[in-house]
Amino acid sequence: MTKKNTDSVQEALIPDEITPLMLLALTPKASRMKDAAAAFRLAASRMLDIATKGEYIAKYKNIDPVTDALYDAIDLAQHIFDAANAVDDLINYPVEARERVVRADIERSLADPWRDLPTTGGGPDPGVDPDTGEIGED
Repeated sequence: MTKKNTDSVQEALIPDEITPLMLLALTPKASRMKDAAAAFRLAASRMLDIATKGEYIAKYKNIDPVTDALYDAIDLAQHIFDAANAVDDLINYPVEARERVVRADIERSLADPWRDLPTTGGGPDPGVDPDTGEIGED
């Protein structure tokens, strides 16, 4: 047997190549988490004849605590499914998934938090140019 020379550049391991191997054992667990949330949501939804809590209340003008809890559990299962789907993506595609998370964080940080709020005074100020923000002389 000959000893491999691991000092060469070709033999060096790159961290991105190691990551999927490190996470490989978590892949089935992440998938089961997603599958369990989806299965629960489907089973619980089949117990109800109306799709949403709002439609139920509109039809019956009231909702009992058990049915209310079931609708809430279905909503929560959807959130768990969404989170499990994100975990599954992070485990299976760590570099690509992180890039999507960072991109979404940047887009969210650049969004104007005031865009949906009404302006004071009920309308645009006639003394302020809406395009430039310059204050005009009265």
